[in-house]
Amino acid sequence: MRSGDVDTSDWMETFIAWQDDVIRGLLSHFYVTPPESYNAAAADGTMVSGTMARPRCRVLSDDEPGDASSVEGALERLYKNCTDKDRYYMLEVSENRELQSPGSSRSTRHVQMKLPGGAACAYTAGDHLEVMGNNDPGLVEAALKLLGMTGNERVEWVTNFADDSGAARIPGSNQALTLTLSASQVLTWLVDLAAVPTRRNLGLLAESCPCPPEASQLRQLATDEALYKERISSKRMTLLELLEHFRSAAVSLGELVSLLPRMGPRYYSISSSPLANHNSCSISVSKVTFTTPTGRIHNGAASATIAATAPGGKLMGSVRNLSSSFKLPEDHSIPLVMVGPGTGVAPMMAFLQERAALAAGGATLGPAHLFFGCRNSKEDYIYQAEMEKYLETGVLAGLHVAFSREGALKVYVQDLILQQGQTMWQLLEAGAYVYVCGDARKMAPDVRVAFKDVAQAWGGKNATASESWMGSLLEAKRYLEDVWAG
Repeated sequence: MRSGDVDTSDWMETFIAWQDDVIRGLLSHFYVTPPESYNAAAADGTMVSGTMARPRCRVLSDDEPGDASSVEGALERLYKNCTDKDRYYMLEVSENRELQSPGSSRSTRHVQMKLPGGAACAYTAGDHLEVMGNNDPGLVEAALKLLGMTGNERVEWVTNFADDSGAARIPGSNQALTLTLSASQVLTWLVDLAAVPTRRNLGLLAESCPCPPEASQLRQLATDEALYKERISSKRMTLLELLEHFRSAAVSLGELVSLLPRMGPRYYSISSSPLANHNSCSISVSKVTFTTPTGRIHNGAASATIAATAPGGKLMGSVRNLSSSFKLPEDHSIPLVMVGPGTGVAPMMAFLQERAALAAGGATLGPAHLFFGCRNSKEDYIYQAEMEKYLETGVLAGLHVAFSREGALKVYVQDLILQQGQTMWQLLEAGAYVYVCGDARKMAPDVRVAFKDVAQAWGGKNATASESWMGSLLEAKRYLEDVWAG
């Protein structure tokens, strides 16, 4: 069975390879002999005949009726017959402020949004906000220029297809819904213009390319995995950049859309508690921006949009209630240990805000310790004032901050956990819950190791016993992680 990392630029290629393996396995298992055209496509790596997938949209002619919908109007039509919990809303931003210090070269935003009334977006501390990103205006402009369009053209978008095009389906319905949008809206909201084209895409372009030399080059990129990785995926080259290079491989808007994946949502841990204000929620967002090897400045589809949305503006999103146990215990007297470096501190801020509200209401709180990590106290010590206030008021019993770029030694949260080993062991023996949020690649595994080292140093356990001890914490849902690869 193949495996892949969705954080890499070629994850879709890995999925397609897995899909092809499954199809071949099913054909063999059920003794189905595929046609020669399928075998030939499978052998050269394209797996597709020389025709593009059926377009999900078409440009309307001047004499065809229909005005382009607004984004809000399209949402209302799309979600007309679904439950409130299954839909997106246009959420008004009430606050958007920078968390990093003026001298920092990076940006992390605290964004507060108003929520629709009723149960539509009810949440608890620990839940996520799902935000639909959109393409960078520069990418949209480049796509329109490539297509020879102004962006004002009216486009008919069919949401439901009885094929594998990947088009959106109306929740609770198998019926097609046709939306009329502008070309600019389609390219802004519905497809991911920053996606790296797959080898299958290159094979399709090669088959439709009228220029033999360029068709040959495209076919070579499609069939040679090493060459594809060297020239396309490792450089994070977009389909638009590729088409600029292979000018004879012209495509229409419908064909471009059929080659691109749909724009997907991003998920952010909510950093507020409904006990403080149930009509709004906040998120903490690090803006993603970097220059690709091709020289293109890449801005994150969601993070850049969020960062640029001023108070009064709107973001497309919805609360997603987690089915996991990453929630505060019902017994408020249970001790807590929270580990959240960087924006991993977001759900911990929600927990602390909730604890402050509970304390104000007369609840008795158990001790809580927070381990936070950043690079430098002068640059990215986000929420410093809030955390120190929680420490001063007793909402926090301990605040432990690791600076990885300050001083001669790099200090991380796992180092501070070991330094506080005796206190941590006493809390864990008293039934403490541990919450870890942030990087899944390095931080989360290292934090687990640190806690197992604490069990050995202060609990008298050997390596085998500490592994078993960690397993028992996980099984009892007292060691909880909300982590991501990034």
